[in-house]
Amino acid sequence: MEWFFVEQGYTPPRHGHSAVDYKDCIYVFGGDGKDNRRLNAIYKFDVNTLLWSKINASGTLPEPRCGHSACVWRDSMIIFGGRDGRSHFGTLYFFHFWDSSWQKIETTGTLVKRRYR
Repeated sequence: MEWFFVEQGYTPPRHGHSAVDYKDCIYVFGGDGKDNRRLNAIYKFDVNTLLWSKINASGTLPEPRCGHSACVWRDSMIIFGGRDGRSHFGTLYFFHFWDSSWQKIETTGTLVKRRYR
């Protein structure tokens, strides 16, 4: 195995984002962008074509954030927490891969404290 630089497509530089893998693609969400602006865009990297593309998501988009956590569950990515520079989030969102839509999940029970990593 060797490292090589991928030059196809474009994704703005960022840090504090999340990245998950799903069906031969890597999905990158949020983070801090240029001038420490929080982002809520989602990008996909196809490991077969080596192409980056921005996803035009629908639904209830999460607030721009960094420092959140993400995982894949079934056919969705779940994000939780993070911060926007002023406050910390305790919100939970699903991103559905099959139709590129976001859904805010209203939780019940004991609330987890707002947090970021």
